[in-house]
Amino acid sequence: LQPAPAPQPTPAVGVLAKAPASQFESLNFERIINKFFIQEQSAIYKSENRKFFGYTGKTATRWFLTLMIGLLTSLMAKGLIFFIDELSHFRTKNLNEIQGHYVGVKSMSVAIFVVYALWNLTLACVGCLMVLNISPQAAGAGIAEVKAYLNGTHIPRFLSFPCFLVKFVGTVLSVSSGLTVGPEGPLVHLGALIGSSVTRGFKNIRINMLGLKVNKQIRMDYLLPFRNDCDRRDFISIGVACGFAAAFGAPIGGVLFTLEEASSFWSGKLMWRALTAAALACVFLSLLEHKSLGYFGLISLKTETIDKPIMLGEFAAYGVLGAVGGLLGALYNSGFKALAARRSKTKKGKLMEMAVTSVLTSFVLYFVTLWLGVCSDSYDGWNHHEFELRFNCPKGQFNELASLIFGLKEGVIKELIIHPSKFAYVTLVTCFCIVYTLQLFTMGTAIPGGIFMPSILSGCALGGLFGRMMEDWFDVAKPGAYAMLGAVAMLSGIQRTTISLCVIMMEGTGQTEYILPIIFTTGACSSDFLLALSLCVCLYEWM
Repeated sequence: LQPAPAPQPTPAVGVLAKAPASQFESLNFERIINKFFIQEQSAIYKSENRKFFGYTGKTATRWFLTLMIGLLTSLMAKGLIFFIDELSHFRTKNLNEIQGHYVGVKSMSVAIFVVYALWNLTLACVGCLMVLNISPQAAGAGIAEVKAYLNGTHIPRFLSFPCFLVKFVGTVLSVSSGLTVGPEGPLVHLGALIGSSVTRGFKNIRINMLGLKVNKQIRMDYLLPFRNDCDRRDFISIGVACGFAAAFGAPIGGVLFTLEEASSFWSGKLMWRALTAAALACVFLSLLEHKSLGYFGLISLKTETIDKPIMLGEFAAYGVLGAVGGLLGALYNSGFKALAARRSKTKKGKLMEMAVTSVLTSFVLYFVTLWLGVCSDSYDGWNHHEFELRFNCPKGQFNELASLIFGLKEGVIKELIIHPSKFAYVTLVTCFCIVYTLQLFTMGTAIPGGIFMPSILSGCALGGLFGRMMEDWFDVAKPGAYAMLGAVAMLSGIQRTTISLCVIMMEGTGQTEYILPIIFTTGACSSDFLLALSLCVCLYEWM
């Protein structure tokens, strides 16, 4: 008799065989307490090492690093928005001047479009090539990967310096190329990268190119005590809160977003440190960007004060708007899931997909604006004096759709919230359809970019349309409130955030009068009815 053969392990089949998570390791977020750990801690905290009023200085160093994360995040956010504004302004200014110079000359439209599309295509493809060849981990917003890391999944090279470099430069290129993405999501990832960098302790530098050979290790002994998974987890959580707070000017909302969506390990001490760093990031960014403390984030959601009482019947309108946002968000998430399964997995295919997306986006933005743009008389009450774009309109008028599509998105969102009545119905409908559709095809491509900005823009257009109807049919308090609530509905519908979103929007508007409408809209968007339809799924679950 021959011995029975040893049982062979059953190979993974189907999804498990292709699951990238099977290649990842888990992180030790719980400290292992044993005699070696106790001996090490006893050596660190023995009496002769307690030089600072009975302390070793580790607590003071931890707080110093916490404050540095806030300062560095604000500096990085300032640099990010500076380069994006400069490149976007250069493209929009020249496009507006050239198009205005050749008003009525149809033969020049194609030539102008070719130049415009080539500019966008160059920026998009350079960013995509950086992602594909240097750091594939920098693609997308990075929030889903941050959530995975903070829940104990180690993702190789996700927190490396090449990833930081590609994320920063790639975000500048993608947003400036006219793609329907925003810098807010990548800002969260960049904040996490800054938080992780303070726990390195030492860095190996190896260079072997052009005859130059360098192999050196840089040690920072005062950071070595924090080179462990537990401290790195806490500092990354702080970096996430700082990045989110800098994006929206909402330090409390940034901390709540980290607690609600990202981190699974939390403590009272960590919450206080994260809040301090997030507040410092907002204050420092406001001083860098505006030289004052009036605006604290990249996106300002400030609107007019409600000078009329909110009628009880308006809450029914808030509920309808929230339900529409929830259904649109569920439709978006289902479409994203379907497209993700069909996207190319090769470098060549991803680059081709990025090129097609860029050209298609340029074509839709340019020609739809020419065909459906409404020309209106100039208005002196805009918050941004450069908001109006003449495009193909006669002198003394501006193209409403071109101003919304090609303008700087922060200014566009603010004008939609404050002056929704200045735009025609067809302009608001077209703007919503364009942004909502293009962001579906753009998200998931191999380029850094987030979904917050396009979601807020499409939501403001939808809410502005709703506010205009309420203003024409009923005596509402302010139509701009509906534009802001439309942004709440779209964000909650796509990302399924609740408490943190309410606080972020309240901090962004700076007015407590809107807290009940915000809560009601968010509640309608995330209602049990949508849960029963199995449509209430967060976008990050598919990333």
